[in-house]
Amino acid sequence: MPLKRDFIRVVAAMKEAAEIVILTHTQPDGDAIGSALGLALILRKAGKQAVVAWADKSAMPEQYTFLPGQEFLSDLNELPAEPDLVIATDCGASDRLGAAVDIFLKARVSVNIDHHRNNKGFATINVVDAGCASAAEMIYELGKMLGIEPDIDIALNLYAGIVTDTGRFQYSNTTEHSFLTAAKLIKVGVDPAMVFRNVYESTSLTRLKLASRAFEVVVFDAEIGFIHTVITKEDLKSVGASISDAENLIDSLRAVAGVKVAAVLKDTNGKLRVSLRSTGDIDVGAIAESKGGGGHKLAAGYNTNMKPSKAIEELRQTIEEGTW
Repeated sequence: MPLKRDFIRVVAAMKEAAEIVILTHTQPDGDAIGSALGLALILRKAGKQAVVAWADKSAMPEQYTFLPGQEFLSDLNELPAEPDLVIATDCGASDRLGAAVDIFLKARVSVNIDHHRNNKGFATINVVDAGCASAAEMIYELGKMLGIEPDIDIALNLYAGIVTDTGRFQYSNTTEHSFLTAAKLIKVGVDPAMVFRNVYESTSLTRLKLASRAFEVVVFDAEIGFIHTVITKEDLKSVGASISDAENLIDSLRAVAGVKVAAVLKDTNGKLRVSLRSTGDIDVGAIAESKGGGGHKLAAGYNTNMKPSKAIEELRQTIEEGTW
């Protein structure tokens, strides 16, 4: 199997490396954080020196602060300038690494472990499996090849990655492999109720206030099933929120009756981040790819320099015309 052959190369590179840096995409979600921290813990258990970083490390989403292994998080300026090995997890393209891309490009060997279908392969060794629901599932398999049995800390991270990227095992990307891997992690000692409470039932007052502002400006075009809202820098400042506080808002929009596509447009640092979700009829992954981004059929995103009003109008036209 090509995936197994690629993992054999990754294991060989890991064994040769003295210093290993693990990176993931900016504004990381549960799978990005869980797969990166889980891999760091696996490598540490294997006797390797491994650290984790991403471009906005300080923006650790509150709902993931319960995950073990955060003592291995580093700022980008603390990383070796030219590490032996750099591994990107859950990252569909090198530009999604943000400011961390320089370290990735300067590594002696680079590895790309991902499950996004539009991943073109941007590393020395690319392990991409679009059939996996999460990068965390792939990290679990890699750990097995390293001969490392997951302990509770590893298991918690990988379970969090699986449960979030499958939408609590409700998205269409959920497979038998997702359930089987999750079952093995539960056997190690993961408490699903505890993970659920932390990830989905630990909403802060700040997040509620941000959601209130976002919901006030929701627009629903029922004719084409397109619902959207915008979060501005002023919104974040007014309630004392960070952009990570907006992570799960889009799921509430997607749940509205009659919705086919939901979009949350986040204005950050002069760039507009457009997050998309589909209820099944429309392939938002293809839409995102047509605009330089990527993702999956039901969950995707892209960046644009457009103003929110222009980006919304372009999205509406794309959905209406089916021009992706």
